Amino acid sequence: MTLSMARIPRRICGLLVVQAIITAVMPTCDGNDPVGPGMGCRLTVIAAAGGEIIAPEQSVTEVSTGASVTVTARPQRGYTFARWTVFGDSATVTYQNAATAAVTVNGSDTVRAEFLAVPTLSGTMD
Repeated sequence: MTLSMARIPRRICGLLVVQAIITAVMPTCDGNDPVGPGMGCRLTVIAAAGGEIIAPEQSVTEVSTGASVTVTARPQRGYTFARWTVFGDSATVTYQNAATAAVTVNGSDTVRAEFLAVPTLSGTMD
């Protein structure tokens, strides 16, 4: 069965055309469906054991494709910040070994702050 535009009321035809245009220009991530109206990508920022995320305030941030998001991690007592790890190939991190960095988002991705335990000395001094 083929659908002829002549058989569809004009009002519905107009809605179909508008929907097609919106879908065509809406930013997408990784060539997949958009996150939501006007949104492009979802960046998830998490912390490994030994620290916490200070920025962004929400662990999941929705941004346009190509946007830059500042991320900041803080180590807990007895730990030091090590690096940012990206899970996927859509995001890039500037200053990967700094606790505050910029993440360029080109697709939905997850970035994790890594921490290292600081060795402690024990014993007595003679």
